[in-house]
Amino acid sequence: MKWFKNRSVPGAVIPALVLSGILLLSGILFSLYESAAMDGNISLKAYAEIWNGKSFRMSFLYSFSLALISSLLAIAAGLWITRKIAPFMRRPFFKLLAWSPILFPHFVWGYMLLLLLDQTGWIPQVLTEIGFLQQPGQFPVLIRDEWGIGIILTYVTKEIPFVILMLLPLYLSMDGRRKDVITSLGGSRWDVFKTAEWPVVFPVLIETFLILFAFILTAYEVPALLGITFPKMVSVLAFDWFYNGDWSQRPLAYAAMITVTVLIILVTAIFYFLWGRKRRMVPSSSGITVFRKKGSAAVLSIYLLFVFLPIGALIASSVMQRDRNHLLNSEFTWRAWRVIAEDPLLVQSIWTSVGIGTAVVLLNFAAGIPAARALAFRQFKGKTLAETILLAPILIPALLIAMGLHIAFIRLGLANEWSGVVLIQLLPTLPYTIKIFRAGFEQMGQSFEQQAKTLGASGLEIFMSIHLPLLLSSFRSSAFLIFVISLGQFILTSLIGGGSVLTLALVYFPYFEQADTAVMAAFSLLFAIIPIGVWIAFEAVYRILAPYKGRF
Repeated sequence: MKWFKNRSVPGAVIPALVLSGILLLSGILFSLYESAAMDGNISLKAYAEIWNGKSFRMSFLYSFSLALISSLLAIAAGLWITRKIAPFMRRPFFKLLAWSPILFPHFVWGYMLLLLLDQTGWIPQVLTEIGFLQQPGQFPVLIRDEWGIGIILTYVTKEIPFVILMLLPLYLSMDGRRKDVITSLGGSRWDVFKTAEWPVVFPVLIETFLILFAFILTAYEVPALLGITFPKMVSVLAFDWFYNGDWSQRPLAYAAMITVTVLIILVTAIFYFLWGRKRRMVPSSSGITVFRKKGSAAVLSIYLLFVFLPIGALIASSVMQRDRNHLLNSEFTWRAWRVIAEDPLLVQSIWTSVGIGTAVVLLNFAAGIPAARALAFRQFKGKTLAETILLAPILIPALLIAMGLHIAFIRLGLANEWSGVVLIQLLPTLPYTIKIFRAGFEQMGQSFEQQAKTLGASGLEIFMSIHLPLLLSSFRSSAFLIFVISLGQFILTSLIGGGSVLTLALVYFPYFEQADTAVMAAFSLLFAIIPIGVWIAFEAVYRILAPYKGRF
């Protein structure tokens, strides 16, 4: 009995486990049922119909190709850039610059590239002004093209900072002694990379690739914004089938997303069985020697140029009345910001988004932090299964879960309500909270907690005097990331909120069809301004609550 108690699932894991498990499994099971319930009978007719139809086959191949190409390019570029700029990233200032694209949701980043690369955008107009082109229409079509180049460029440039975020801790903690040994024995740069770097970074590259591939394959917003009418990405096609008003096509939407989910699971299983068991612990440098002592200032400069070029174009577009014929004749104006400030619907959506985002952050902390601590320090029976359930929402399409839970939320009275939107947004955010805090707890260790308990400290005192100061970076990064993810949720809010819960993301797409460039640019900047404001508020609250200002 004592062994069983020591090996049972910790109570701290149960809230997050129940929450994720119910949402995840219910969404999948309801979707499976709806995909098979066609014409009042249980059958596989929906699956046969989508595969017999040209639209889905083309959509499936199109989505798979774009997701694979985008993921591989982002991984390759992110790895190369990280190796070149890692020494500079020891300074927080350069980290903030390198990760600034994370501020913007994917669809906003797509609009920023539209401002730059569309045939009426900044780059074609500048090239025309300097005489490189005779007219902007000579610029190649890179946005809303049949090959999906605009979608690929959006995902690659947006995901490179995420790849850097995943790889940077490895390069900052990598032991340089192995490199010294290899070079002293006459090894080349390739030998150093193959022997010292690759075994360490490869498992993280696999994990990052799977996250990117699964996300890009099933994401809706960017393909809806920058895609063409045929072929469509699977997510756009499934959403159209689900929301076109013809209930007879809803099983097709479920079948399409179940098919894509099976593909993701198969790819993940293949990668796991081939390489999952070869994971290695990250060697710690222990302050002895640094793996990379010098970085490439040229690579850092070029990377930051590509990062801030679309951001600069967005800022400039928000305060300029552009002259389509002569860029230099454009006038400075605050008109777009006045239009936004005077729109009551937009102001309401801002407060709604802030309220929902704050609630999602707090609930993530309440459920995720105890679970992360238990996973970091406890060994118990079923731990692998618990980790799988808690982290599976990163790979399982959120659109599939939301479609599956749609009717259930209606029956429970959670649809078209704040509570339902907050609850469904926990699904894509809770895994990141657990991952971030688990890493923080593992790095912090248990010695401080044990000493505090020995001295008679209560749980609240331990949290205030140990966890809050020493895990500040985890609190800060998770709160910021969760809020940004919540702010950019269009598809989940649309399905569960049903248009009654208006957030910035829901208002963005109607604005895109109606507003001019300046107003859209100002609107897009709100997605960066609001998280920055929340971050400032977080820092203010921390300085009030934390008794110590130490950082871990």
